[in-house]
Amino acid sequence: MKHIVYYHKTPQSFQSKLIQKAMAIFGMSKKMEKKIVQNSYRKTAAKIPKSIFKKYDVKVFEQDGRKVWEIEEKGSEAESIILYLHGGAYYANIIGQHWLFIKNLLVTVKAKIIVPDYPLAPESGCLELYQFMDALYERLITHYPNKRIILMGDSAGGGIALSFAQKIRNENKKQATDILLFSPWLDVSMRNPEILKHEKNDKILSFTGLKYAGKKYAKTLDLKDYRVSPIYGNFKDL
Repeated sequence: MKHIVYYHKTPQSFQSKLIQKAMAIFGMSKKMEKKIVQNSYRKTAAKIPKSIFKKYDVKVFEQDGRKVWEIEEKGSEAESIILYLHGGAYYANIIGQHWLFIKNLLVTVKAKIIVPDYPLAPESGCLELYQFMDALYERLITHYPNKRIILMGDSAGGGIALSFAQKIRNENKKQATDILLFSPWLDVSMRNPEILKHEKNDKILSFTGLKYAGKKYAKTLDLKDYRVSPIYGNFKDL
C-alpha cells in the first residue's frame, strides 16, 4: 500500500493556541502518564448536563452491568442510530466535553445517539470489551432493523469503532452504514518512529503513557491484532 503523508495546513485557531499553552503550563502530558500508570483516571461517567434533559429524551438501560444512554430529540422519529464510543486511552470514562460534543451533534443531525459506558482498562481488556460490544450491537440491530446504524468514535473510541467494524464484517453480521472517526487511535503499539519526533509538540498525550495503556488494554492479545490495533486489519468491504 502506498505510503501517504498528510499535512494539515489550516491555520491554528486562537482557541487552539490558548488550549495548547494552558496544557503546557499545567504539564498535562506528564499528568496523563502518571494517571495511567497509577490507574487514577475517573472510572465513572460524568453526569449528563441538565440542558440535554430539557430538550431531549434520555433513556438508560444496562448491558452486562454497565450503563448505556439513548438520547434523541423529544417528539421526533430518528432517521439514524449513532453508536458513539468515547475516547480516553481505554482508561478514562466519559467526561463533560464528550457530553458537550453529543449535545452539539444532536442539534445538527436527526439521530438517536447511543452512548455506552464500555469496560475500561486495566480492569478489563480488549476481549472483555468486545463481549460487551457484541451484546450491545446485537441489541441495536434487533431493535432497529430498518435504521441506518453509524459507528462513531474519537481517539480510543475511534479505534474500537474501526476494529469492531472489521469484526462484524468477518462474522457476516449486518454492517454499519457509516464509520466516522475523529483522531482515532489506530495503532496501540506506537511503533511509528515519527511519533517521537513530534511528541514535544503534543501538550496533552504522553508516548510512554499511551504505550503502557495499549499493553494493558491488549492483555493477552498481540498489539498488532486488528481487534487491538485496527490499522493492521483489512478494510475490504467496510
